[in-house]
Amino acid sequence: MRNHGIAAVIVLAGIVMAWIALSGVGRERAPVNAASANLLSKKDVLARTGPVVSTIWPELQNVQLSPDLILTPSGIRSPRHAHQVLTAAWQILCEDAHGASLGVVTWNAKSGELVSIVLGSNWTRDPLMSGPRMNESEARTMTRHWLRDLTGRATNVSWREVHEKIDPRTVISDWTANGRTAHLAVNLRTGGLLVLRMARERTPERQAAVASAEAVRTR
Repeated sequence: MRNHGIAAVIVLAGIVMAWIALSGVGRERAPVNAASANLLSKKDVLARTGPVVSTIWPELQNVQLSPDLILTPSGIRSPRHAHQVLTAAWQILCEDAHGASLGVVTWNAKSGELVSIVLGSNWTRDPLMSGPRMNESEARTMTRHWLRDLTGRATNVSWREVHEKIDPRTVISDWTANGRTAHLAVNLRTGGLLVLRMARERTPERQAAVASAEAVRTR
């Protein structure tokens, strides 16, 4: 019988992939000039994705990056943060030298903030089934490692854990720092990252800004 922890991660990854694929009504593969639209440029997003790739797959050479600028005028909401509406995103497909999918990195094309990282099944399938299991302390240390390395060492952000669930295969946790939240799934046997999703915390000011933006879009 398939382990419930693996199934939970697969479901979680599926939900996130569905969101970051931005497949809702109104999706446009934009022939728009990013600079004229005041969006993160292709050059900039590739420069930001490079360190992410090196952090997650340090042993791989020649990782291929395929950026796709996607506009969704009606907006797509995060599955866990309904107040976060994404209307412009860079979706970066990462593949190895043989064309096998490694995962997808998504950036907010307007703010330049990291939205999510979801590793593909080609990368996560085999390691899930082997290796010794980390204890809770080791799992928490590994999660902090991913947060530090993927959200910027230079910022000295102090992440605070607010929720954690550990099963035989994965540790799923939620963290907060400086008005941002991070949701992670980490493999308990390899310490490898499975999912990272970032968001801004919901505040009265941010809620009002989102409501104002929605009002403008629906006029």
